[in-house]
Amino acid sequence: MWGGPRPVAVRPCPVGTDSETAMRTNRAFTLIELLVVVSIIALLISILLPSLRSAREQAKLVVCLNNCKQMGAAMTAYGTEYQDRFPSSGGHGNPSENPKGWWLNILAGYTRQSLLYRCPSDRSKQFLDWNAIDWNTWDEHADEYNQRRWTSYALNYLFVKPPDPYCDHLLRIRCPQSVIIVSESPDDTIGADHTHPEKFLDTWPALPKRLLAADRHKGRSNYLFADSHADTLHYARTLKPREMCLWDPGTAPAWSQAMEDAPPPPGS
Repeated sequence: MWGGPRPVAVRPCPVGTDSETAMRTNRAFTLIELLVVVSIIALLISILLPSLRSAREQAKLVVCLNNCKQMGAAMTAYGTEYQDRFPSSGGHGNPSENPKGWWLNILAGYTRQSLLYRCPSDRSKQFLDWNAIDWNTWDEHADEYNQRRWTSYALNYLFVKPPDPYCDHLLRIRCPQSVIIVSESPDDTIGADHTHPEKFLDTWPALPKRLLAADRHKGRSNYLFADSHADTLHYARTLKPREMCLWDPGTAPAWSQAMEDAPPPPGS
């Protein structure tokens, strides 16, 4: 057998030096590339922020609306137990009245919602912590409590006004689906748990916005109706002078004579 020299495998020579290969392997971003990336991120944030803000406000509206729905469910449960009645207003913090009998405090006992007293969009910084109150010593701290914000929600005073309060019987309301019982109150309302629709026409349309948080949720607000349903509405859909009124249990949805207690709107 012929035994010549065995062939030797030849490896191709690497292109470039070791330092050139390392430079290509560990190549970093240039300053211009970093600026481009940062600019793209900033652009994406500017596009997404309004959407995130809108989604956050929508979530707050939903929580507030759910609060109102829970009030409606509690109202139904209370009415079933107390012959279709509704708990009355607590006035303006009169210490002689039993605070346990105030409408919202009573309804809170019929719901498990911890946010029942407050709308998440309510920016008041002096809220009363209902859960920390010692009801047995209320009289001793009444002056202090009356300088605090009780709730984000207000009971319709025409619903409970003396001497003939409709809260005696919910079934007395002719069109319960068109009668507002609870609305949202302005952030600066303190020491009160109700609003006065009979004053809405005074200096129309500025006064209603001072008595209601009519535009708390992007120009709209949440309302609880006598049939226990809740809805988010523009204020104009609840009251049109001389035409329509969802605030008086005796006439709703027609125009309410109770609204005539206030001066007519300018120019009428």
